[in-house]
Amino acid sequence: MSTASLPLGAAPFAAMPLFSLGFRPFYVLAAASAFLMVPCWVAIYLGVLPQHTAFAGVDWHAHEMIFGYAVAVLVGFLYTAVPNWTGIPTPRGIALAGLAALWLLGRIAMLAGSALPAPLVAAVDVAFLPLAALGVLIPLWKRRNWRNIGFPIGMFALAAINLAMHLEAAGVIATGGLPSQIALGFFAVVLVIMTARVVPFFTGNALPHAGAKRFDLLDRAALAAVVLSIVASCIRPEGFPAGLLGLAAGLLLLARMAPWGWRAAFANPMLWVLHLGHFWLALAFLLRGALALGVEMVPSIPDHALTVGAIGGLTLGMMARSGLGHSGRRIVAGPWLTTSFIAINVAAWARTLAPLAVPAHFQHSLVVSSVAWTIAFASFLVVMAPVAVKPRADAVRAG
Repeated sequence: MSTASLPLGAAPFAAMPLFSLGFRPFYVLAAASAFLMVPCWVAIYLGVLPQHTAFAGVDWHAHEMIFGYAVAVLVGFLYTAVPNWTGIPTPRGIALAGLAALWLLGRIAMLAGSALPAPLVAAVDVAFLPLAALGVLIPLWKRRNWRNIGFPIGMFALAAINLAMHLEAAGVIATGGLPSQIALGFFAVVLVIMTARVVPFFTGNALPHAGAKRFDLLDRAALAAVVLSIVASCIRPEGFPAGLLGLAAGLLLLARMAPWGWRAAFANPMLWVLHLGHFWLALAFLLRGALALGVEMVPSIPDHALTVGAIGGLTLGMMARSGLGHSGRRIVAGPWLTTSFIAINVAAWARTLAPLAVPAHFQHSLVVSSVAWTIAFASFLVVMAPVAVKPRADAVRAG
């Protein structure tokens, strides 16, 4: 389609590299939100800043990490991958710009707190996921790509979970924080599925001598154990069933990564960040199982092994890989990306293992984790922000 045939006002957006493919705006928006929101939350938690957000207490932090950061990464990834899967483009140009603006309005509304009516905040924030899901569902449906149809279905389900969080914040329902746990479970399942597809594949391609391979039986067993562990934790987070299933899920995740060539991967930052991210995923379920069986620890530690270590590490690694690849650049981690990958693992260590070892210094660990997290996303933005606004490197060379 030529820019002359586009609707009035659409041509400038269609000509901008920033809105030519989904990863460009959403990876930058996701990283910028992570860079800003975590230090903001730590300052609120420590009493340095007052809280005037739409949700009270830790609920705002949990909501924004899930429905701000993680959802933006998911949409950016799917809007970039689905055209490869189907041959049909996802929203671009003015449609992509509109979706990015709606996501940003949701973040602003969530920060505004009592300055805006709660129904308006909910409407703006909840509207994003169903609209974004349509951009994934339509191409998959047209191509009968049933293998990946679960992604848009999951996005619609996430929208319902988001609505439930808003209703709970408004006092309409009371679930004891169940919606956020279900949302975290959704992302854990997505990571289990995606890492099985990509980590051994990328490792085998880059390092043929590593002999990386995967076993379908182990993958299915790990996925089943993870799903059962999440269900058990949502029904009754403490006790033998949840504890046993959490330990089983963690051990199966560790077992399935054993043949992935992880030892050789430590020579390549673009690979080891993914292997370490998967390790944090396994550790999150091991810690969840231990907590359910009565091991003393700060209750949020397993969730932060999942969010900081697994989600943080794996999304940074995948955003870097797909962002560089789909912009026509070499998929190599230079100094800035390597710094980002190291820092996110330091953040995970400081937020989970350090408080386990020295619980009396929890606040110090929290500050260290926040600083490392901020460095991780600042370093990522140094690389990815210029990539997002420039044309493909191979197109420039060809010109």
